Amino acid sequence: MDHFHLVGHGGSLHIEVEVVLLHSKTVTVLGGGLSGRAAARLAQRLGADVTFSDLDPDYSPLEGAHNEMGAHPDSILDADIVVVSPG
Repeated sequence: MDHFHLVGHGGSLHIEVEVVLLHSKTVTVLGGGLSGRAAARLAQRLGADVTFSDLDPDYSPLEGAHNEMGAHPDSILDADIVVVSPG
């Protein structure tokens, strides 16, 4: 199974979300702020091999990820999915 559906009901609101599992996928997250870190953690939980990068060399690395702090080398862009974090 490479995806599953979440369905919820809240009063008159019906919500359906398809979640795609990322096993055997590579994901690069550019930007180590709150949303970038959250995106990287979610990708890890969904099974991806994650590369986490920020231009600030003092950002904390993300446990379990390939970390590239202080630069965004071109090599990390060779991923199945690249996420550019807004901050």
